Amino acid sequence: MNKKKPNQKLEERGQIGIGTLAVFIAMVLVAAIATGVLINTAWVIQEETQSTSTDGSQQVTNTLVVTNTSGLSDGSAISEIRLTVKKSPDANTVDISNSALSYTTQHTEIDAQIGTQGISTEVVVGDDTTLNTDRDRVRIIIDLVSAENSATEFTAGEKATIRITTPSGGQTVVMATAPDSIPSSGKPVRL
Repeated sequence: MNKKKPNQKLEERGQIGIGTLAVFIAMVLVAAIATGVLINTAWVIQEETQSTSTDGSQQVTNTLVVTNTSGLSDGSAISEIRLTVKKSPDANTVDISNSALSYTTQHTEIDAQIGTQGISTEVVVGDDTTLNTDRDRVRIIIDLVSAENSATEFTAGEKATIRITTPSGGQTVVMATAPDSIPSSGKPVRL
């Protein structure tokens, strides 16, 4: 015979209440952990965004201004291209010797670090190849007939694209066109 205790229903209700409380506490703990993960993820994304923003602004501002583009004739073609550069107005210090240069024509392509493969520098204004002030100038010389260089000469009417990439990733693009008539050997040519 099963006799029920008078408080048995109350005990069952108490056990149900404790179970509900345990589930509620577990849900609160899961929510707290999820909140922590979300906050941590937000901080990581914010830091990456700031880093990307800084890198992007350096790539935009740390560019060069080409003040003069000329060549040197060998009598039949342009054998040397000279670019005089300064840093752009809002640029930080730009080290030309750690920059890269790409020279592309219909027949030739050079991708090299400045200071290699017949690409040299000459200080025009300043102490060295680092552009520290707006007054500093450096001439970049592309020797198209150098023994280190597999390029061909820049012939009459030919077009070239020259891209200079600074250490921070800023890019300056110059379009040069050889004149239709090449002057005699040793003469400078405006491109």
